[in-house]
Amino acid sequence: MACPNCSQLLGQCNAMCCDQTTPIPVSTWRSRQSDIQRPLTNAVPLDRNYVMVLTGDRRCVFLKSDLSCAIYPESGETDSRSSECQNYGNESHILMTCPFQSASGGVRKRWDRRDILRKVTDEGHRVLSHMMTQSRVGHARVEK
Repeated sequence: MACPNCSQLLGQCNAMCCDQTTPIPVSTWRSRQSDIQRPLTNAVPLDRNYVMVLTGDRRCVFLKSDLSCAIYPESGETDSRSSECQNYGNESHILMTCPFQSASGGVRKRWDRRDILRKVTDEGHRVLSHMMTQSRVGHARVEK
């Protein structure tokens, strides 16, 4: 887990990392339909391997009401989450940076959070805009 203290900070961050900008592997999308937690508006194929699932509240389709992940692996279970989910918080890219804690688990100062949130928001908008432009063929559904 790249964010070692994630569960302790959920009350502060409201699982902001679990939004709909994370591509879901098609294999996970097909095999974990029973774990869907919220109504979806569309599933846009990004390529043969990934799908972007859109929900009305812009949250991950697998995010439970208690802010835990419906597909988080139990002990001994294979992790079917996307590599982005598995590695979130490793700080390899601004979009992989948790505004609330560092990769080592230290809690960030308020001003650091604001700076990271601004950068994440700017980059997130840029990436989403690019992805939606690339997927203008766009409203094709990915079959279960």
